[in-house]
Parts: sequence; structure tokens; C-alpha cells
Amino acid sequence: MHEDIQKPKREYMTNAQGQSGYAWQLPYSVSKSRHDQDQKGNLVSTYDVVFSIDIGNFLLQSTEFKKFVADTAIDGVNRVLAEHKEKCSTDYKIMKNLKCKGGEPGLLQIRVETNNPLLKNIDVD
Repeated sequence: MHEDIQKPKREYMTNAQGQSGYAWQLPYSVSKSRHDQDQKGNLVSTYDVVFSIDIGNFLLQSTEFKKFVADTAIDGVNRVLAEHKEKCSTDYKIMKNLKCKGGEPGLLQIRVETNNPLLKNIDVD
């Protein structure tokens, strides 16, 4: 989680069938691929997906929200992989007490909004 990622937003909505619930926006950033090993020692590509630090409280409260965040992360990686006509496996498990697979996360560029026209939408490390 990172403080420079935009905060999540939720809006209470009712659909055409009369069902009500929250519609979420979860901004995130996906890293470039890096190499790692799976349990069998095979070389695999790994991606870091970073969300706003503000989602931490929601993750602690709800198993469904954890699944929603994991599915959003997989969707984000699939968007990157789609450029190469590849797709990420949706077979995953949420691991306790593991912040980043393979040790420390690598540097990640995060898009920052600014009112300065010279610096408009630059990426910062």
C-alpha cells in the first residue's frame, strides 16, 4: 500500500432491479514484471500491484473485500499482459503475514496529478 496512490471511493447506488450496494473505485498501480521462483523452483514472472494505504482498514474488516482487492489486482495485471496476448492465472490464495512475494517490492512508478502544467501527470518513483 502506498500513500501516493489515489484514495478509494465508494458510492451507494441502486440498480434498475432495485438492488442496492456500494460501487467502488480502487485506484492502483502495476509494476513491471520481475522474475521469481514458484514452489517447484520454476522461473515465473511476478508483478507488484499497489493500492492506496487507505484500503488497509477495509481489508481487516471483510473477507469479501480482500477477495475484491485480489480480483482487482489480477484484473490490473491482466490488462498489462493483454498487450502480449497473455493472461494471468486466477488461481490464488491470500497469504497471511506476507507483504510481498520474493522479499522487498521493487521501485514502482506512480502517476501523480498536479496543477503545474510543466509537471502535468509525471511519474515519480
